[in-house]
Amino acid sequence: MNRITRILSMLLAAQLVLVAIMFWPESSRTDSESNTALMSFDSAGITRIVVSDKETSLVLSRLSQGWALPEYHKLPADPDKIASALQTLPRLSRGWPMAQTQGARQRFEVAEDNYQRKLQFASDTDTFSTVYLGTSPGFRKVHARLDGEDAIYAVEFNTFDLPVTESGWLDKTLLQLSEVNAVQGLDYQLNRNGDDWRMAAGETPVQATVDGLINGLQSLQVNGSVDIAIAAILRDTEAPPTLTVGSGDKTYEYRLFEIKDAYYLKRSDIDIYFSVSALDYDRLNDVNAAVLLPQEEPAAREPAAVEDSGNGKPAAVEAPASAEPDEVENTGIEQTTGTSAPV
Repeated sequence: MNRITRILSMLLAAQLVLVAIMFWPESSRTDSESNTALMSFDSAGITRIVVSDKETSLVLSRLSQGWALPEYHKLPADPDKIASALQTLPRLSRGWPMAQTQGARQRFEVAEDNYQRKLQFASDTDTFSTVYLGTSPGFRKVHARLDGEDAIYAVEFNTFDLPVTESGWLDKTLLQLSEVNAVQGLDYQLNRNGDDWRMAAGETPVQATVDGLINGLQSLQVNGSVDIAIAAILRDTEAPPTLTVGSGDKTYEYRLFEIKDAYYLKRSDIDIYFSVSALDYDRLNDVNAAVLLPQEEPAAREPAAVEDSGNGKPAAVEAPASAEPDEVENTGIEQTTGTSAPV
C-alpha cells in the first residue's frame, strides 16, 4: 500500500513540474504583453488609411493641406475621426488574449475572409499594420486581431467609429467662415464697420437678426454631397445667389434650394451640392430687409374733438359704414428667398 502511495505521489509531483514548465513561461510572457499597445508605428509616416468591410472600402489620404477623401471630390476628412483611427486605436492595450485558434477567428469575425472592419495603415510604398475588428464582447468593446498574429484581443473601441461611407468621414464644417465682412441678400446689403453693422443706406439693422445670420455662416454644417439625380435637378435650376458673402479678401456666393422638405446648398468655390439641415437653411434663407430694419412704433392718435349740440350734450356722431374687406386669394404657396427646385 505504501509502495503504491509513493508511486502515485511521484506521478503527481511529476505532473506538477510538467504543468509549471508548460505554463509559467507563457504566463510571464502574457503578463509582459498584456500592457503593450495593440500596434506600434510612427504615425508621422502614415499617408494612407484604408477602411473596409466585407462589401466596400474607403480610402483616406494625407495631402499637402491635410487628410482628405481622394475618391470623394478630394473633400477634407473629419480630423477627429482621423485622430481616432491614427492614434487611439493603435495605442489601445492588448490585454489578455481571448483566443488563438482558426475557429475563433471565424467566430469572432476577425479572419482574413470574415471581418466587420479591416483597417490598414500605410505609407506611399509600404503597409505598416493591418488590424481586423469583429464582434463586440461588451459595451464599447470589440474583438481585434493583428494580421500575421494568432492572438485575438478584446479592446475598448467602437466599430461604428470607423464608418465605410464617405459622408461618415467628411469634415462637415468645411463651409464654415471664420470671418464675415459683408453680406448681400436679395433685397439688402450689410457691411461691417468695426464692431457694428450698417445697411447700405446707413441704417442700423436689428442686431439680433444680424447675429443669427452671421452665426449661421460661421457654424454652418453640411450633411454630405447629394447624389447624381438630385445634383442634376439643382444644376438645371437657374437662380441668382441667395447670399453673397465677403470674408477677408474673398467673396463667396451661396445658392439655397428646397425640394419637398429637403434642403440643399452650393457655394461658388466648390462645384458640389450639399444637403443641409432645415435649421441651417432657415438661418441663411429667412433674412430679408423687412426683418433687418427695426419696425417704427405707430404714432398715438389724438382723440377727436366733440361737437357741442347747443343743449349741453355732445352731438351724436354717426358711425361710418363699415367697409367690406377686400377678398384675398390664398394660393397655398409660401414664397421664400431661396429657390424651390422643380422635381
